[in-house]
Amino acid sequence: MSLVAALGVAVNAIAPFSGMSSAIAQTTGFSDVQPNNWAAACIGELAQRQIIKGYPDGRFRPADPVTRAEFAALLRQGFPNQPQVREAIGFVDVPSNYWAAAAIQEAYRRGFLSGYPDRKFIPTQSIPRVQALVALASGLKYAATQPTTAVLNAAYADAGAIPDYARNAVAAATEKNLVVNYPKIQQLEPTRFASRAEIATFLCQAIQPGLVPTQYIANTQQFSTETKTAEEGNVRVQLTYRPREPLADNFRIQISRSGQTVLEAAIPVDEGLQRFSNLEVRDLDGDQEPEVVVDLFSGGAYCCTSSYIYGYNATQNAYRNVKQFWGSPSYRLEDLDQDNLPEFVSGDPRFDAQFTAHAASGLPIQIWQYRRSQMQNVTRNYPKLIYEDAVQHWQNYTFSKDLGASATRGFLAAYLADKHLLGQGQEGWQLVQQAYPYDDRRQYFIDLRDFLQKNGYITTTSQ
Repeated sequence: MSLVAALGVAVNAIAPFSGMSSAIAQTTGFSDVQPNNWAAACIGELAQRQIIKGYPDGRFRPADPVTRAEFAALLRQGFPNQPQVREAIGFVDVPSNYWAAAAIQEAYRRGFLSGYPDRKFIPTQSIPRVQALVALASGLKYAATQPTTAVLNAAYADAGAIPDYARNAVAAATEKNLVVNYPKIQQLEPTRFASRAEIATFLCQAIQPGLVPTQYIANTQQFSTETKTAEEGNVRVQLTYRPREPLADNFRIQISRSGQTVLEAAIPVDEGLQRFSNLEVRDLDGDQEPEVVVDLFSGGAYCCTSSYIYGYNATQNAYRNVKQFWGSPSYRLEDLDQDNLPEFVSGDPRFDAQFTAHAASGLPIQIWQYRRSQMQNVTRNYPKLIYEDAVQHWQNYTFSKDLGASATRGFLAAYLADKHLLGQGQEGWQLVQQAYPYDDRRQYFIDLRDFLQKNGYITTTSQ
């Protein structure tokens, strides 16, 4: 038994691409592919054309994976007249006497497959679905006609899992009806190894559409896509996402400068579904280069807002992203110094529900600036605002003190944090100790001191 026969790949000249009756197409000749198999018509057609072959025991093994070498051989059989687009390359792990060496070289020269770094091809590696789709789209010169993110978000529930390098090619393949997802049309599963049946259906969609059941052919009618845009000067931003009421997913950002795309990437959301809140392009640090701010809200009664801030590095012609977690209070932009540069005014989310329930929590003021591609906490530079915040927390305590310990712990904690920021920690402790007479006072004060120390409020200058 030859190695090629065992692999189930034909290497002889293929039969003419003639049609066949539906009855013949439904008869695959393989013992493990019954006529009612979802890919039976396609497998039968490709076998009739000698593009694929089975194993000596009469089976096709439709669920088995396909190696890169086997896939190269299938491409050679399926697209013998595809023009050459580049010169051959010597792969260090494909000797000239390797059974698929010629097929690998043809797949490379025709633009279907490429190698890995160090001139390796890794012929025995099973090929993931996304690699197979990229290979077909590349070799067949498919190009998407619609925005890539819009196509992928509209077709796949797991669009966010598609590697960046493959997104354009997969979008093109989707538009060409090349992508087959069985049994769930909305699930691409890009990194899963492709099965022999799946590879067969990809080939059928490229060679002779109509043999794969339409309910498994990916299309852009599965999901809707929302797009938000903003711009300032030569910077234009497009944010796309897929609504998943009441939230959304698959957030992607595209930033262009003078019409040229500099960044196209997923927003690194790590809290699951989000809700779009705001998109703004604004100079935050006074370098005459506007930053991009994307605000997302994670949903729920009390939580949470995060900002994704993209700053431009002219030397590298690239954008760098920093994430700022605000928690439940969110923030407001305000030019506190009257220097035309905004500060982010918020509250410290670490105090939320730390000493009592959310509704009775006090959050000491926090003020941030974006400088040198980082967010910097500059709260101590604004003693007047800290003082006003402390007064507010003390008033909240006064209004709530008749309601018991749980109604006052959060406001007193925030008040004391502000007093430490003002360098008046000793005075603050005296007032808080007088104001909290409850049975748990000893443990409360221990926990409060530990918390303030851990989070940088108690320092050598704020005792």
